[in-house]
Amino acid sequence: MMNDVQHVEAARALGERVLKQASTDANSRIGGMYQLVLSRFPDEVELQQLSKALDGFAQRFTTDREGALKLINFGQSHAALTVEPTELAAYTLLANLILNLDEAVNRN
Repeated sequence: MMNDVQHVEAARALGERVLKQASTDANSRIGGMYQLVLSRFPDEVELQQLSKALDGFAQRFTTDREGALKLINFGQSHAALTVEPTELAAYTLLANLILNLDEAVNRN
C-alpha cells in the first residue's frame, strides 16, 4: 500500500490538510494528523518518533527540492500551490507512515 498511487495522493491530501490548519507547531500538526487517522492522540514515545521522522523527511527534501516536487505531483490529483513543496513532501511522507501503521490498516 505504501507506494500505491491513490495511497500517496491520500497522504498528500492529509499533509495539505494539516499544513493549512492554523497551528504552525510541528507537534500539534503531528498530533492532529494522528488523531484524524487513528481517533486518538499519540503518546509521548510515538510523538517523539514521529517528530524525529518528520525532521528526517524535512532535512531530506531541503536538499532535494526536485524529489519533493516529484513526490507531491505523483498521481492524477494536484498539490496545493499555497503550500511550500518541501514542507508538503515531508508531511506527505509522515502521513504515509501514519496511514501504514498496523493500527490504521487493521482497525478492530
